[in-house]
Amino acid sequence: MHTKRTVSALLIAAAILLASSPIAMGDGKPVDLKTFNAFRVFYDYDKTLPLEVQIRDEASVPASENAPAHRRITLSFMSTHDERVPAMLWVPAEGNGPFPCVFFLHGLGGNKGQASLFSVDLMKQGYATMSLDAAYHGERAPGKQSMYGTTFFRLRDGYMQTVVDYRRALDYLETRSDIDSKRVTLMGISMGAIMGSVLAGVETRIKCPILMVGGADRGLMSRLSQIEVWKKIRAENPKLDFDEISRIMAPADPLNFVDKISPRPVLMINGTKDEIVPVPANKLLQATAKEPKKIVWLEAGHSLPRAQTLPIILDWLKSRL
Repeated sequence: MHTKRTVSALLIAAAILLASSPIAMGDGKPVDLKTFNAFRVFYDYDKTLPLEVQIRDEASVPASENAPAHRRITLSFMSTHDERVPAMLWVPAEGNGPFPCVFFLHGLGGNKGQASLFSVDLMKQGYATMSLDAAYHGERAPGKQSMYGTTFFRLRDGYMQTVVDYRRALDYLETRSDIDSKRVTLMGISMGAIMGSVLAGVETRIKCPILMVGGADRGLMSRLSQIEVWKKIRAENPKLDFDEISRIMAPADPLNFVDKISPRPVLMINGTKDEIVPVPANKLLQATAKEPKKIVWLEAGHSLPRAQTLPIILDWLKSRL
């Protein structure tokens, strides 16, 4: 555990590094260990900070034709920077608990409720599911500017905040008797896979992450992505410096964290025709991750066919979680 003096020294060192060091970016390689350790400290937090959990709703949902009996809990808790984080938790009502849990990290423009697309199938197999609103999303969006724009420091800080929020969510799960906090993983989709790569890289309590349609090197993605927000940014800013984006985003870029998941296994599922998180960024993330890893390519774009992905996901969880 870092002492206060050590953390302060690391923060100062990280700040100096970011401000003055000519870190090579855009070269397709993760930063060196010294630089990574400077980045890593930004995800540390005070574990004695009270969670101040507020249960807003807890519903007992009876079994139906499509879903097993379960409890659906809507809550919030305190994270760093005085952020109150809205969350949802789905827990099977039947079976032998405590249950392993899957964090669902939603994509750009999504919210915590989208985890319901997978929570039913996961509960059928005996897994709980938890999801948060990422920074600048869902209940955390009103009154704030978009996380995506030319203010790339906001984008970086939003990613970093959300990663710490999920670490705090793990702290919360450790307080619940119905959740097996030693069997927790994540399923990240698109932006969620980008954040999930960083989360799994700094948080060893994440066991066997699943990264779907994710990529590495924010500068590369910003240059090639055909998502409307980036097409508009490029059109309105023809002199945009993509290497500078890579430099700014480096402390929250999957390129610099995904290799730290090893020796835990990682599953990556991507589409061969993805233009949103473009294929070169997909391949870079895959190549940077270390073994053990399983890489699956599907003949699809950014939206992967559920009928093909779900069996792969469930088989992965069954054999590893």
